[in-house]
Amino acid sequence: MAAAAVQQAMDLPQGLPIESEDDALARRDTRQRIYDLEAIAKSPEIAWVKKQMQLIRAEWSWSTSHAQIAWGFLQSTTNGRLFAYRDEAARLHVLTNFPQKQRWDEVLILLRDPAEIVTAEDIGKKVQCQVLRGSPSDSMLRVLQGIFIPLMLDNEAAMNVTKDFREDFNKFMATLTESIYEAKGQTLLYIPPLEFVGTVKEQARDKELTQRLEQVVIRWTRQIKEVVRSQEAESSQDEETGPLAEIDFWRQRSRNLSGIHSQIQHTVLFEYLLLFAFYDFCVCIISNLHL
Repeated sequence: MAAAAVQQAMDLPQGLPIESEDDALARRDTRQRIYDLEAIAKSPEIAWVKKQMQLIRAEWSWSTSHAQIAWGFLQSTTNGRLFAYRDEAARLHVLTNFPQKQRWDEVLILLRDPAEIVTAEDIGKKVQCQVLRGSPSDSMLRVLQGIFIPLMLDNEAAMNVTKDFREDFNKFMATLTESIYEAKGQTLLYIPPLEFVGTVKEQARDKELTQRLEQVVIRWTRQIKEVVRSQEAESSQDEETGPLAEIDFWRQRSRNLSGIHSQIQHTVLFEYLLLFAFYDFCVCIISNLHL
C-alpha cells in the first residue's frame, strides 16, 4: 500500500501549488464575508434604505457595495448621517461625508441618532429622510418656513416655546434670510411670524408684541442703511470705470431699492409699520404728559 501511495503521488500533475492552512482559512473567510454581505443586502433594514433611493430616482442602480455602506451607517454608534446622490453619468454614490456641490443636483440625506439602535420594526421612525435640492441654505430656509415655523406657531404651548427661544429663533431666521438674499444681490426684509389679534389700539398695549416689533423695525432700518452705504461706497470706487459699468451699477441699485420699496408697500409689512407707528405715537404722548 505504501508503494501505491508513492506511485499515486508521483502521478499527480507537477507544478500545482499546494494550498497551505493559512490560504484555506483566508478563502473560507472570504466566502463568509461574501455570504454576510449577501445577507445584509437582503435584510429588511437595507431594503428600506434602498426604497428611499426612489426619492432621487436611483433605486435601479443600488448595489451590494451601497448596501455595505448603508449597513455601517445603521450600525454606527458615532455617525448618524448618510448621503446619496447621482452624478452626471447617473451613477449612484452613497457616502457618509457631505459630497462636493459641483458633483450633484440633488442629495438624499438620511439622519439618525447614533445612540439608538435601529431595527426593521422602527427604522421608519428613527431614520429621517430629506432631499436637498439647490443651495443647502435655500433648502434649509424652505424646510424651516414650510414645516417647522407653522408647527411651532400651531403648537406653541405644547412645544413649551419660551420667549428667549422665540427671540433667538427669529434672529436666526432673519440672519439666514438676509444672508441668502444678500448673496443674490437682493435685500429682503424678514417678516417674523407675528399674530395680530384685535384693533391696532389694542395691539399697541401688548408690551411683548411691541418690543418684538421694535426689534424687527430696527433690523429693517439697519439693512436699508447698509444697502445705501455699501452702494455709495461702490459708486465712489468705480469712478474710473467705463460708462457700461456705471449703467450696470445704477440698474442694480434701482432693482434693489425698488424691491425694498415694494416690500414696504406689502400689506403684512405695512401692518407692522402701522402698529409700530401707533405705538411710537402713544409713547411720545405719554412722555409729553410726564414732562
